[in-house]
Amino acid sequence: MKLILHYLKRYKKLFIINVISVFGFALVELGIPTIIADMIDVGVMNADTDYIIRMGFVVLLISLIGVSMTILLGYCCAKISTAITRDIRNDIFKKTQEFSHSEFHEFGIASLITRTGNDAFQIQMFMNILLRTALMTPVMM
Repeated sequence: MKLILHYLKRYKKLFIINVISVFGFALVELGIPTIIADMIDVGVMNADTDYIIRMGFVVLLISLIGVSMTILLGYCCAKISTAITRDIRNDIFKKTQEFSHSEFHEFGIASLITRTGNDAFQIQMFMNILLRTALMTPVMM
């Protein structure tokens, strides 16, 4: 986790935008059911069609905000996770360039290829899930 935080520090602006979009998405997810319940309690019970239509437009507006926040969240998560993975791969490549001939034989070419490819991809998937789901869970609570 220390390694990931080291690389995440480089992308503070995107991370802040990611957190804001998580809050926006959570507010929309929790806000629409509240508004619908209010529409039923006030509009339907009092047969106030103007209120129902007005609140329907509010729900539509909030839904559009939710869609934009979801798109922004996906963009930020993808951008951060791929950038961190790129940085990790570049650092691994730079480090392997310093290896001696005997160190290459010690680690093995196949192992080095796996580390630069598959292991970095696993970190990318972990970061993507962390930035989406793990940030959203405390906000939703």
